[in-house]
Amino acid sequence: MLEHLYKDGFYKFETSNDGIKKRPVVYATASELVDFIFEKRNIEHIEQSKIKVMADGGQDFFKISLSISIPEDNLKENDLDKSKNVSTYSTGESMANKRKLTSVFKLLLLGIVPWIKETYDNFKILVELTKLNEIPFKFLGDLKLVLLVNGQQTATASYTCPYCFVTLN
Repeated sequence: MLEHLYKDGFYKFETSNDGIKKRPVVYATASELVDFIFEKRNIEHIEQSKIKVMADGGQDFFKISLSISIPEDNLKENDLDKSKNVSTYSTGESMANKRKLTSVFKLLLLGIVPWIKETYDNFKILVELTKLNEIPFKFLGDLKLVLLVNGQQTATASYTCPYCFVTLN
């Protein structure tokens, strides 16, 4: 269903041991992905929604994902009728339609790259490839990534707070 939105290619990234190397990247343009989801979920205006972008490295991959929710439906489950019996795959029903829009099962992968370091430059390359800044979003990440996005040093540096100048010691 989403195959036509994703692109792939090889781009230069900073890696852990090998310096700068070309790595395979699978990514989607943020605005195209969001527009497609809006159409499928019958969302008329971007102002109706809340877009959260998350990024993290782990399991040898650096990933950027996003979730789209409608604030008033944030805590509701989609099409979930509590009186129904448990559905099974064999009956043609799927739990995917019964998940909250904020569920991990509703995350959309925006970009993924194997074997790269979490650095500002690597993150910047992915932001440019996905054209992330063309959509309004809230960014979520762990402390290390928030510091990198702000252009600060990692959490082991002297100034670890992204908001102030309090020292680590």
